[in-house]
Amino acid sequence: MEDKMSFKKAVEEISSLNCLKTVMEYYNVSFKKDSSGYVTHCVFHSEKTPSLRITDRGNKAIYNCFGCDTKGDIINFIREMEGVDNIDALKKAYDILGLHLDFENKKTNNKLEGFLNFIREKLNIYKNSKGEEHFLEDFYIYFDEE
Repeated sequence: MEDKMSFKKAVEEISSLNCLKTVMEYYNVSFKKDSSGYVTHCVFHSEKTPSLRITDRGNKAIYNCFGCDTKGDIINFIREMEGVDNIDALKKAYDILGLHLDFENKKTNNKLEGFLNFIREKLNIYKNSKGEEHFLEDFYIYFDEE
């Protein structure tokens, strides 16, 4: 629960319209100012007329494309652009904004450590098709790009 609250607090600190605009400009998005925020061409589909708008909704800036119906906040935008999870998107946002992120994802680390310990304790000996016992020397964890 503490991780969720820390994550939420870290996102709230970068939820301004200016932060979202800065992050989007990092991805070479240029804007035109209008009465309710900024408008630009959507980076998620090709178009001739600008349909992506960023606005300030209370205490949170959001983007919304009226062409492809893509919408979200600063974390959603980076997730879509980079193909990363929420934690990596948060880290990237702080890097782009030049801010220090004081958030550590303890839950993910604990899950991974728990899995590794399970493997070590329960599966350290296995039998091959001939019934011979073998010891597990080491294992590696790989992640698919997608």
